[in-house]
Amino acid sequence: ALIARFAALTGDEAIIGRWSLDQFVAVLDIPAGRAISLSAEATTKLSGSYAVQENGQSQKVSVQATAGVIDRAAGAPPETFHQKLEQLAGAISGA
Repeated sequence: ALIARFAALTGDEAIIGRWSLDQFVAVLDIPAGRAISLSAEATTKLSGSYAVQENGQSQKVSVQATAGVIDRAAGAPPETFHQKLEQLAGAISGA
């Protein structure tokens, strides 16, 4: 349900993937202003309760979403983007 909400929010142009055990990332090629508003919207719309199956039993888990934006300059090497993504993930998780 979380990924379905995430995909509905970001649209077809997003590449969504798992970054770590409890982090996901969406890569979009959109203007910075739109990215910032989408980030705020994602924090609100993705936070909440989700039903999950564990050992055949349905359980409710509470998710508190956090989001951030990385802007990549045209022509910048991909390594720079990856490094910024790692820094953002660390800042969000408190590492």
